[in-house]
Amino acid sequence: MTMKKAKAAAVLLAVLAGGARAQAGPAPADFAFAIPLEVDGDGAIYALPLPEAVYRAVAQGVEVDLRVFNSRGEVVPHRLEAPAAPGPGRKLRQVPVFPLHRPAGEAAGPGGTVPRVHVTTDARGSIIDISGSAPARGEDRPWAWLVDLGESPGAVRALLLHWARAEDAPRMGAVKVEQSEDLARWRPLVPRAAVGRLEFGGRVLERNRVELPRAPARYLRLVPEEAGAFPRLRGVTAVRGTGPRPAPLHWTPARRVRGPVGQGPPAWEFDTGGRFPVERVRVRLPEVNSVAEVVVSARDGAQDAWRVRGRGLVYRLRLDGGELVQEEVPVAAAIVHRRWRVELLGEGGTGNLPPALELGWRPHRLLFVARGDAPFRLAYGSARVGPPRGVVAPLLDAVQRDGNSRQFVKQARAGTPVTLGGEDRLRPERVVPWRRWILWAVLVAGVLLVAGLVRGLYREFSRGTGR
Repeated sequence: MTMKKAKAAAVLLAVLAGGARAQAGPAPADFAFAIPLEVDGDGAIYALPLPEAVYRAVAQGVEVDLRVFNSRGEVVPHRLEAPAAPGPGRKLRQVPVFPLHRPAGEAAGPGGTVPRVHVTTDARGSIIDISGSAPARGEDRPWAWLVDLGESPGAVRALLLHWARAEDAPRMGAVKVEQSEDLARWRPLVPRAAVGRLEFGGRVLERNRVELPRAPARYLRLVPEEAGAFPRLRGVTAVRGTGPRPAPLHWTPARRVRGPVGQGPPAWEFDTGGRFPVERVRVRLPEVNSVAEVVVSARDGAQDAWRVRGRGLVYRLRLDGGELVQEEVPVAAAIVHRRWRVELLGEGGTGNLPPALELGWRPHRLLFVARGDAPFRLAYGSARVGPPRGVVAPLLDAVQRDGNSRQFVKQARAGTPVTLGGEDRLRPERVVPWRRWILWAVLVAGVLLVAGLVRGLYREFSRGTGR
């Protein structure tokens, strides 16, 4: 009897082990799509930004239904780094600014000839004198402004322009920003930025911030499109970031699916077509000379309640042959929702035409350990797998903790997406989960077997004590 029970227990353990192996982990066929990852084979850790196709196909989110497989179909350790958003901290510093006037007797030539001026700097590169730039007779305002950002100019993210007087900026203008390391050779940095001040309908629209899309050189030159109409400046403040400069935003248009809806203010619903980590939102008005106060809401499922994510004033105005546009609405960072709604407050904001919606986001950074042989594949899109299990490779932990170790990370390249299990994997599994039921049956049988063994031992012990 004891031998039979021992054999039954052995069989039970074997079946249990088989069931555990069946639940070991996902296979490539469990995912809808895959992207081949090209590596040079000389590194241990590779990285790449997640392609847009991944965000469009994941069913549960990039943190859940995403794996990296090697050539043997084994999951290799990987980590997702959240997009580096602009840090909340900012450092403001007043920087020297110098007006540049045309020399006496020199008129503006065709194409806007740049006047010749002589700039003197000290040993540290600071501007100490500008000659040949005295205002000519009848010249009211300078043709440009020279800005010295000082040392470490690469940290400057934007410029704040301060008008000499509020009434000195009665209308809007445009300025281009040029940069130089030596004050001799100049190259463009910002092609055109609208600045100035406008009052209408009891509202004041003021644009005095010029965003710098990339790290600038030390010296900047602000050149207005119309020198005589450009507001006078009393100073310039450099806005410096406290952390690394974030990657540029990807702007993705959302598809309008419904609207206007509701009995109250007109509202339009949009579908992003994916689960993007949205940081900024643009509401584009359809017609020129439109002003509207908008409320932007989002939700994930059709049955979920709308949650307000931001509100603000957007406008599109025609001024002096150009357009003054404010279309960004501030929202909380990293909002992962697929459905969005734009609601217009008030009346007459856009007429009968619907607005357009664009979402700004930054991709995650994928790091993976090149364990096993190439080719490696990034598999994604599955409603049938859970979050990754297991311990992340210590190498990936070291990369996240120590910024200097990033020099050992090599770049991988994403290939063209291919189909694995197809779109059927994006829907929850409808078949009977036999493996799960078998595993539970084995567990229940094991409990019953153990209970039977304990009962048999108890009876034998009782008979022995009874003697």
